[in-house]
Amino acid sequence: MLKPSAISIIIPSLNCRALIDQLLPSALGLSNDVIVVDGGSADGTQNAATALGATVIEGARGRGQQLAFGTIRAQNEWLLFLHSDTKLPAAAGEVVREFIDPPENLRKAGYFNLRFDDQSRKARLISGMANWRSRMLGLPLSLIHI
Repeated sequence: MLKPSAISIIIPSLNCRALIDQLLPSALGLSNDVIVVDGGSADGTQNAATALGATVIEGARGRGQQLAFGTIRAQNEWLLFLHSDTKLPAAAGEVVREFIDPPENLRKAGYFNLRFDDQSRKARLISGMANWRSRMLGLPLSLIHI
């Protein structure tokens, strides 16, 4: 079982209340340090995230800036970056634990494969290219050790 204190989860957001409502329960099941970095939402995203138990901080708009700002507030040495429209797999905790436990992974970045609910050719092409990029070039954007 993954220890909730092992990772901090950072989620950039902007006007994504419904998405946050779907993502946060599973994220909060993985970590006691879930940080939503909001870029100025006007749809109640901040209130919903706070009500569900996440730490909410405001940052400049732009995912890169929001992610960087969230790392400053992170309390744990492993960071998991999630987009607000993410749906974590049921076995996410086990997958993360299996990655962070071996000492040889301390200087590596891990990732989940990208898969869309949309099964169109375009969506399959995008996810296939992103997964190839992660696997072949070692350029994932999800889990890192600091």
